[in-house]
Amino acid sequence: MVTTYDSLDRIKDSLTQAGISVNNEIKNGNLVILDAVKAYQIDILGALKFATTLAKRAESDRKSGVFGLTEMGSFFIAERIASLLEYERSLPKKWELNNFKSACTYHKDDFATLSKQQQETILSAHNRVLG
Repeated sequence: MVTTYDSLDRIKDSLTQAGISVNNEIKNGNLVILDAVKAYQIDILGALKFATTLAKRAESDRKSGVFGLTEMGSFFIAERIASLLEYERSLPKKWELNNFKSACTYHKDDFATLSKQQQETILSAHNRVLG
């Protein structure tokens, strides 16, 4: 899980309230929570590389796979929309890793600041759009 607008502690608290043993899941390698600014703004492809590593580790550990839930707000905070568009275009619509699924999420107010062309670029870069 990659978050922008919620602190790591808030995410952990929410998951705990939902009945998830957060500390155990983190310790067992079943849950990873990252700050989006650190994940994307230091090395844009770093999060993708990390996700690939997690998927390979899940396979070697005979786990069913990895689901990545990423929030793209850090690009808006850093005012790096061109980098966001480049990143989204660089992602495959279908991953070569069979055990990896992901969802990119956008805050509706962030998404609304984009031009129609930028919105279309992002939407067309994805396999499926929910919203």
